[in-house]
Amino acid sequence: GGIRRRRVAASAGDDHDRGAGTRKALESLKSFDVYTKIDDDYLRKSQSGGVVTLVTSIVLTMLFYCELCAFLTVDVVHTITVDTRTNQRLPISLNISFPALRCDEVSVDNVDQSGRSQVNLAGALEKIPLDAAGYRTTALAVKQGECLSCFDAADDKHRCCNSCAELKAAYEAKGVDFSQSARESRQCTDYVGCQIHGKVVVQKVSGNVHVAMGKAKDSKGK
Repeated sequence: GGIRRRRVAASAGDDHDRGAGTRKALESLKSFDVYTKIDDDYLRKSQSGGVVTLVTSIVLTMLFYCELCAFLTVDVVHTITVDTRTNQRLPISLNISFPALRCDEVSVDNVDQSGRSQVNLAGALEKIPLDAAGYRTTALAVKQGECLSCFDAADDKHRCCNSCAELKAAYEAKGVDFSQSARESRQCTDYVGCQIHGKVVVQKVSGNVHVAMGKAKDSKGK
């Protein structure tokens, strides 16, 4: 048969040499230590050192708490920016209900700081009649072809007043006060309220939007 080679274990001397080399490499790392150590035999504790340590710990804890609070606090920065785009228009939405004021008695006006005024605004604004319960109504006060009296304001020009607005215009044209009997007439009791809904387009300057009773009059732009 053939010759077999027996595996021989490493000798104890070889293991010793490898361990010595490892320890030597670890010992060489000490040369890079810049924080030299003092033996415990040369250390001595005192009461003054304990006081200093305690005070230092308290100060560090307070500093850490203050810094943490400052980090978590939200800083509010106030800034003012002047908007020079005054030529642009700003839409203002309105949705106001008057339960006891008719639409012909409500006007919406706008006056701004530049001197521009808008009287009895319409177009984008819609005046919706409301009944006594506060709901929208489109019911007519009179039937088609019917002619209601203008009461004290009746004349050749105003023979039929089929709406509260027509009745009120007839009284104003004749210079007669709108009497209580006229207010309680059939024309004016069909609806008692008004809802103003829509948008008012104004300039981006300081001004006022007036929603008031009656009708405003424009006198030389004021």
